[in-house]
Amino acid sequence: MYRRIAFSGNHPALVDIAEHYQVSVQSMSLYYSRMNPNFLERFAFYTDDEIEKEKEDNFEKTDTSLALTLLASIEASFRVDYLRRCYCRMKDPLSRNFRELYKKNRRVSLEDDLLAIWKSNFPELSPLVGNIMGAFRYRHWLAHGRYWVPKLGRRYDFLNIYDLACTIDEKFQFEGL
Repeated sequence: MYRRIAFSGNHPALVDIAEHYQVSVQSMSLYYSRMNPNFLERFAFYTDDEIEKEKEDNFEKTDTSLALTLLASIEASFRVDYLRRCYCRMKDPLSRNFRELYKKNRRVSLEDDLLAIWKSNFPELSPLVGNIMGAFRYRHWLAHGRYWVPKLGRRYDFLNIYDLACTIDEKFQFEGL
């Protein structure tokens, strides 16, 4: 049998990620406003359009970075649930399917293995699984350097990925999370 993976319990909660997003947005809003005590010094030679462009660029970077953090947290939830179900030898059909997979393969794909098993055990989650897979195509594009034009079918940002994460928390019955 394979060596067990120890869980760090350290992946951030959705509420913590959302709070960090809110603090970042509020901080940048103040930074780029005339209320910033250093505004005149910092932006002395900028036009209003240049300030706005820099602000938008930094908002986008923050949005993208924290969307990536959310997606990593979503993946961690699925993987920790999978391992807990295997290690605790739970008897429900989903857990049995996971244990069969665990016995065959140490390297498990989120999309090809875990989500497929969830989908086969809970067909009513099929549309949500499709949304999750779309969001992970966005993550792959972000994580691999953004050098191609992605065909995502929709626009992804922090807020719609946060909504997806909340829906996942509500609809999936994760063990021990």
